[in-house]
Amino acid sequence: MKSIKTCNILLNIIGVIGILSALFIWFWVFTIGLAISLYSHQLNNAASSFFIQIIGGIVGAIVIKIGIGIFRREPWARKALSVFWLFVSFCIIVTVVAGIKDAFTDTEAWLSDGFIWLCIAIGAVSHVIFLNNRMVKELFIEE
Repeated sequence: MKSIKTCNILLNIIGVIGILSALFIWFWVFTIGLAISLYSHQLNNAASSFFIQIIGGIVGAIVIKIGIGIFRREPWARKALSVFWLFVSFCIIVTVVAGIKDAFTDTEAWLSDGFIWLCIAIGAVSHVIFLNNRMVKELFIEE
């Protein structure tokens, strides 16, 4: 029973972090991101300057929907969060590996940046392992 209570607490924390992350994404997209896009649009007058706003808005909506689903213990939310974290981990690893070519010119920066991003990727994979734990799956069983 104690471990189920712990899982519930961790899932509530995950839900709160998901909602706060979405709010942060939207805040960044519509403040700093918008300023950068407007400046970029003035420089090259291309509609693609606002691409980051569209992607950020969509990602924010997905993350907030998943966070609310985790609170409600919706079975689809556990699966969606697992897929989201695997996608994020894949993108991080690809980005870090792509940066290896610059390692010969700025090794210290690559090692520090690469280490931070790889820790985030490891945390994301650990998150997926937690979400696919038998006990956590039982909390998401449809009633």
